[in-house]
Amino acid sequence: MVTVASFRFSLPVEGKLWQTAFDSSTGLLWMEFRDEELQRLFFRSVELSSGALGDRIEFAETDWWTSLLRVSGGYLLLEQYTDPQNPTEKSLLVYDAANHGLVNRYEDFQFVKQEGNVVYGQSLKNQGETKSFTLEIVDVPKVNEDLDEPVYYAPGSDSHSLVFDFLSKESSPVGCEYFEINNYIIISYYERSDSKFDRMLLVLKSGEEILHDRIDSKMSGFAAGGFFIFDGLLVYVKNGNEINGIEL
Repeated sequence: MVTVASFRFSLPVEGKLWQTAFDSSTGLLWMEFRDEELQRLFFRSVELSSGALGDRIEFAETDWWTSLLRVSGGYLLLEQYTDPQNPTEKSLLVYDAANHGLVNRYEDFQFVKQEGNVVYGQSLKNQGETKSFTLEIVDVPKVNEDLDEPVYYAPGSDSHSLVFDFLSKESSPVGCEYFEINNYIIISYYERSDSKFDRMLLVLKSGEEILHDRIDSKMSGFAAGGFFIFDGLLVYVKNGNEINGIEL
């Protein structure tokens, strides 16, 4: 009997998915989409526990030079270049995801790190000047912080060579991502496609292949985030327009 992957959800989405950010406190994966024709961006969320897809959200203050940085405690943090010709003209926008409203705008703020509720940054105009602010997170339940990401193996490394020996394939000049959990092995690797590369996802359970799929085509090179694991769920995006969750 052939074993196949058990999908919790497989959701087609409209628009060009640009990037994602996960909020472990709410269990929501937030997605940034771009409409290249209209030069506009919008956001949607998906609840990983149920596969429920949220409504499309647009923020009036965002433009084509805005991008999703991270999500924490129900807040979306977006970077915005206020002058695309000047990389020092950069702001950080903080939105309340539940109420879809702008909480604050921090001018001249380059994100550095987040520790707890405190976000740290630095000035791009005044080198050495540090900045910080606190996210007022109230009554946000801790869903689960068991978020795991794969290990990256650089091309030419021993680990990279071992992965391709394991795959019985010629080594790729592009890095790969590898993860083991319980009796599962998950590998995101790249195959050459003319002058570009296709990203592949392989999932093995107890040594048996349960999924082997091309999840991106015609890529210029490695892109981080081929997949991640949250609370026993393998999450990945296919072709930029399909969100998938596989039970592990």
